[in-house]
Amino acid sequence: MDQETRRPKSAPDEVWVEVKDAYLGGASAAECCRRFGVGKSALRARAAREGWRRCDQIWVPPAPLEPWDEGLKLEQEVGGDLDQLDFAELAHVAMRRMMRAVLHGDAAAVMRWHRVRGIMDAMQAEVDAAMEADEAAVFARENQKQRAAWARKVAEDALDNDGPWPPDPPRFVPDHPDHPDNPDTVFESGRARPGTAETGTDLTPAPVLVDP
Repeated sequence: MDQETRRPKSAPDEVWVEVKDAYLGGASAAECCRRFGVGKSALRARAAREGWRRCDQIWVPPAPLEPWDEGLKLEQEVGGDLDQLDFAELAHVAMRRMMRAVLHGDAAAVMRWHRVRGIMDAMQAEVDAAMEADEAAVFARENQKQRAAWARKVAEDALDNDGPWPPDPPRFVPDHPDHPDNPDTVFESGRARPGTAETGTDLTPAPVLVDP
C-alpha cells in the first residue's frame, strides 16, 4: 500500500465552506472540528492559508437565551431592576444552568456554572453577615437607651421619694383563705396551726425553765 493510499482524504470544499462560516461566526476550532469532522491542524492550516480573520467579521450578539431560562424569567420579574435581586437567587440560576449543562454533556459549562454558583453563595454569605452585624448593633443601641432611661427614672424617683429608697416592698398576703399567712384564716378546734409544736415544725424557741 503506497503513501498516497494511506493519506486521509480531505473534506470536500463545500464542507470547508461551512467550517469557515462557523469559525468566522464565533465557533471555536474544537467545536468546528467536532461538528464537521475535520482535523484541528487542517483547520488552522486552511485558516492561515486563506486568511480567515475573525476581526474582519461584524460583531453579532450571542444567541438569546431560551424563553424558559431561569435567569431570563427572573430578569423579567424584576423588570430589569437588578437591585431587587439577591445573590441567593442568582446562585439558583447558576445551579439550574449547571444541571442543564450536565444533561447536554457540556463539561466546560458545568465547571463554569459551578464556579459562578460558588461565587454567588459566598457573596450572599457576606451580605447575611453584614445584616446580622447591623441588627446586633441596632439592638445594642436600643438596649443602651432603655437602660439609660430606666436609670434616669430611678434617680428621679429617688429624689421625689420622702422615705428610704428603694421603698420597702409590700408584704405578700395570699388570697387563699386556708393559707396560714392569711389574716382571715379560721382553724377548726382541735387542729394545730401549721408551724406549731404539734406539727413538729415550730419555729418559736421553747421557753427555758429555771429552777427557783
